[in-house]
Amino acid sequence: GRSTSAVWVFIPASVKTSLLWWRSNKIDRGCLMKEPHRETIITDASLFGWGAHLRDRSTQGQWSEAERSANINLLELRANRLALLDFLPIIQGQHILVLTDNITAKAHVNRQ
Repeated sequence: GRSTSAVWVFIPASVKTSLLWWRSNKIDRGCLMKEPHRETIITDASLFGWGAHLRDRSTQGQWSEAERSANINLLELRANRLALLDFLPIIQGQHILVLTDNITAKAHVNRQ
């Protein structure tokens, strides 16, 4: 069997204060080192096409006949990808916030 032993360790008050700060401010939120986004891209898609905005710029496209039969969640993800590719010269190396009205696309992107 496995044996366990408990050992008491003295933690100075200054360390306790730091640990409490980390617990209340960072760890409970799920991300220790989250960079603030520097740019915001707004995307949208329909069964006919897609569009995106970054600052005062926009990009858009139409789906092919084959793409129009795809699930709207997939089209929303494709719109995100196409927007990122089109705006790549502007956003490369930056933290980006992508705003989408599709909950499934948002959940997928947030898991990546």
